[in-house]
Formats: sequence, structure tokens, C-alpha cells
Amino acid sequence: MISPNLISREKKLNTELNNFLCNLTGENIDYVTKLNSNNFIELKRVLQDINNILTLKLSFKFIDELQRHFNFSEEWNSRNKEKIDRVNPNTKGFDIKIDTPIKIIAEIKCNVPCNSNGTRFEAAQKREIFKDAHKLMHKTLDETKEYFKFLVLLDNNNLNGAVTALLNYKAQKTNQERENRMLVKDLMKVFENTFKLDELSTNFIYIYKLSL
Repeated sequence: MISPNLISREKKLNTELNNFLCNLTGENIDYVTKLNSNNFIELKRVLQDINNILTLKLSFKFIDELQRHFNFSEEWNSRNKEKIDRVNPNTKGFDIKIDTPIKIIAEIKCNVPCNSNGTRFEAAQKREIFKDAHKLMHKTLDETKEYFKFLVLLDNNNLNGAVTALLNYKAQKTNQERENRMLVKDLMKVFENTFKLDELSTNFIYIYKLSL
């Protein structure tokens, strides 16, 4: 006999999905009971693109930020957004690569800190962030050495503590992957809005916190 005190996984999952769909539609409906297996499979397929949608939105927002910060033109803004929009998701290379009037490469990360209280990146999230940071600095040195490097993180208002913990990372055990992390960790710094172009260096990776 199942104890009444135990949490039902089915009830928890169904409630979370129903609450989300009700908030989205504004209608108080038990959606889960209306969905069949094919509906769930189709919903799963569509939701797989959520990260790609967020990445594209954050990429466009970063272009706006670069334009504002460095006084680039509207034509520059439109041209680079169009360039980003033409690239298929998961294409090899950098999420953003700009060659004029200054050289910029950027990786866009939509990881939301998801430890128990939402203020720290989990191990797998940190691994992916450091992997992209290493790519920015070391993909091929000749390809990246002349570029200003940005790691753009989606800011959900809990990011400051997560970034601080990330930059204070210390590997407890060493292997090649963790050594790569330590190589780039000391080259990562938070981008401040007061930074001017002549204060930036191609020898660092700038963490740019950006909300949607």
C-alpha cells in the first residue's frame, strides 16, 4: 500500500504542466487529461526548440547592447541581426562573430542557475559554460586572438551569486577538462557598463549579463 504521505510524481508533474498552461492561456482547464500520447510527443518536439528561441532572442538583444554601448549604426544592427538569423541552430562556429568596425566573438548561454535555491550553476551547467569560454579563447588561437571575447549569460535576477561562485571555482581533482577550466577561469571577468573600447582587451573573456 502506498503511504498517503508520499509525494505522487504523476500528480506533481501533471500539476506543474497544468499550472504553466493555465497561466499561459488564462483558462482554468485540466489540459493534461485532454492530451493524448501523440499530443505529448508533439509538445516535446516543439519544446526542444525553446533553447534555440531563447538563444536567438538573447543574440539579438546583445547586438542591441553592442550598438548602444559602442555607438554603432542602425544599419550595423540590422546587418548583424540578419546574419545571425540566417545561421541554423547548432551550426559549428561561434554564436556571434563580427568583423567590423571591431572584431567581436560571443557565445550565448541561456543556462538559468538551477541548484536547490536557484543561485548556483549545477555541475553540468558549469561544464558547458567553461567549455564555451575555452572555445572563445583557445578554439584556434589564430582565429580568436584579435577578437574581443564575450560570454553572454541570461540574467534571471539570480545571476550575480552564480557568476561569483563560477569565477571562484577551484578544481578538487585534476583531469584535462578541469585543467582547461582553470586555464580560462582567471581570464574571465564581468563586463561593466562603464568599460570603454580602449579599456577592453582581447586577452580576456567578458561575461555579459543580459535579461530579456
